[in-house]
Amino acid sequence: MTSRKPAAALPDIPTISDSVLPGFEVNEWHGVLAPARTPKAVIALLNREINRALQLPDVRERLSSLGAEPTGGPPEQMAAFVKAEIERLKKILKPID
Repeated sequence: MTSRKPAAALPDIPTISDSVLPGFEVNEWHGVLAPARTPKAVIALLNREINRALQLPDVRERLSSLGAEPTGGPPEQMAAFVKAEIERLKKILKPID
């Protein structure tokens, strides 16, 4: 497990950070992004419907069976998350010349 916390689907599997390499963390995440200048009304509609779908029991069950933890949230939360991920990864990744 490369995340900092054990996966809900596999709670007995220790994380790399807990068992081998303290501080190690690599997370897989998925999000829905739209082109710049997409109208705010379109973003709001997509966000509302995606969040609604993520609350459906069959969708949650399917995602959980794949090891995913569906969260959803407002567009601003996703934007802040992506920005933070970019900054975090800049510190550990080096461009190839």
